Amino acid sequence: MTHLPPEMPRRRIEPLPPPPEAFETVLHRARARRYRRLSTVVAVTGVFLAGLWGGLAMAGGVAGVQNTVVGFANKTSDLVKADEPTESPTTSPAKVVPPTGGRSTSAPVTTSASPTDTGHARMAMLRGLVVDRDGAPVVGMFVYTGTRSGGSFIPRATPSAVTNDQGRYAVPCTDDPVLLTPWTLNESRAAATGRWAATYVTSPKCSTDVASTVTEVLPSASVEGHVNTDKGCADSDFSLWLWLNGNRPTAVQLGNLNEGDAFTISGLPAGTHVLVARGRHIPVSVKTGGHVTQNVTFSCPNEPTGTPTVTPSELPTPTDSPTPDPSESPTPTGTAGAGS
Repeated sequence: MTHLPPEMPRRRIEPLPPPPEAFETVLHRARARRYRRLSTVVAVTGVFLAGLWGGLAMAGGVAGVQNTVVGFANKTSDLVKADEPTESPTTSPAKVVPPTGGRSTSAPVTTSASPTDTGHARMAMLRGLVVDRDGAPVVGMFVYTGTRSGGSFIPRATPSAVTNDQGRYAVPCTDDPVLLTPWTLNESRAAATGRWAATYVTSPKCSTDVASTVTEVLPSASVEGHVNTDKGCADSDFSLWLWLNGNRPTAVQLGNLNEGDAFTISGLPAGTHVLVARGRHIPVSVKTGGHVTQNVTFSCPNEPTGTPTVTPSELPTPTDSPTPDPSESPTPTGTAGAGS
């Protein structure tokens, strides 16, 4: 018969007391670990910022910053892999050398510009560059396209383009001349001034180049004068027209002129133009950069002669019926009956 060992008494087992100063040792180790982690974070952040500013300072731009970040990641972790950044293809406009002298209004330019713009094929257009005698770009010239009709140039109602801050413009291809003006045509204005003379581009070149045609503009001429009237009508408003080179469709108009007003029209090329003042045509010849004084006289509008006063016709006054004299027998008005 097997004898079981006597039952052991049930009581809580007390843990062994920790070694002396064990708690302080564990706390010191935890603080040391936190300090090392904080130091590592600060050092890594400093290196990252230094690399970031270094990439910017070394003219790397965004690509330099990207290289710095990738390099930092590669150094601090073996798990980070990145390819070197590639520059996106860009095209810069070819340098156009404007003419340095001569009086030619336009000249074709041979450029080595890439036929692509932002990766796409450039559309063929009439691309021009407007410069002065020194080759500086001329800004703000209106570009008119139109058609030729006999010896006249008929422009479109509105400009097709305006030269930008580089003196360039682009308009649809055309075989007809192009007119550059310092003011808009055929609309009433208070003043018409321009530093550079209006110029025709007689041989435009349609191309995909940055500037297929270079046009040199010359200093403007001007016409100035005063407004006179034939009979004196200070309250009347007049419009003065100038036909550029005598061509009626290319006209400059000054409106709201009164008797005694001064006027100036500049931005004119050398040649003979026509001032039109209420049916009066005055030819004016100017030279490049010169000015001419030419007063104009308008015919006052006809004054109304007045409408004659109409007196209403008098109606006949009705007359009173005469009072019959009782001593007189009234005259019979009827027809006598038979047998009377």
